Formats: sequence, structure tokens, C-alpha cells
Amino acid sequence: LGKKNKLSNANLCLLYATPYFRKKSEESEIPEKYFIKCRSHGEKAIEIDPGYINGYRDLTVSMIRYGKLNEAYKYYLKALEKAVEPDKDLEIIRDVIKVLVQMSVSEDEQKRFRNPPKKLLVPPKPTPTE
Repeated sequence: LGKKNKLSNANLCLLYATPYFRKKSEESEIPEKYFIKCRSHGEKAIEIDPGYINGYRDLTVSMIRYGKLNEAYKYYLKALEKAVEPDKDLEIIRDVIKVLVQMSVSEDEQKRFRNPPKKLLVPPKPTPTE
């Protein structure tokens, strides 16, 4: 574990997005310091490895949990852009939709995430013909 480990940073991003760190207090509506740590660790993970698809997905999920949907959507599109396998696209979409539903995000926002630009989705590989 260390500052230059993408997995450590991605996991810290997810950790700081858990309910314990997101809970509101008398001092603030959103615990800003944990939000900043969350985003910082997530961005560090993708800085270490710009091709780290799960890092973008983790940032997406974390931003949704903090209610930062536009920021989440930006990372979501980047994850889909970097995915090179159709199964990875589906995994990302499924993970993100699950969190949107858990967080009771509006149907309109869910629709935006359910219908990403088609150009970002990897077409299925053709099956060989006999």
C-alpha cells in the first residue's frame, strides 16, 4: 500500500464515499473534507494509471453517493470510453445503475446514465460463421 498504488487510492476513494463519511453534521450539510479526500484519492488512482477503467468507475460511484451527478457522469463517460470489451461496458453500466437506484436518484438522471452515447459502447464481437 502506498501513495503510488492505484488500488489503494481507488479503495480510499470508495471508502470516503461510504455513509459514515457522508453523514451530515451540525457543522455542514456535506462533510466537505471527506468529499475532497474521496475525489483526490480517486483522481490519484487514474493519474497513476490513466487506463485504469475501474478507477473511473469508482469515481463515478463515489460522486453519485455524494450527489455530484454531473461530475459522476463525466467520469462515467470516461470509463465507457476506456473500456475495450463489451462485457466491461455492461459491468460499468450495471454497477452505476445499481448505485443510482440505491441513492434514490431521479428517473431522469437514471435515464441519462442508462443511455450513454452509443459511440462510447464497444460493439459486440462478431461470432465466427461456419
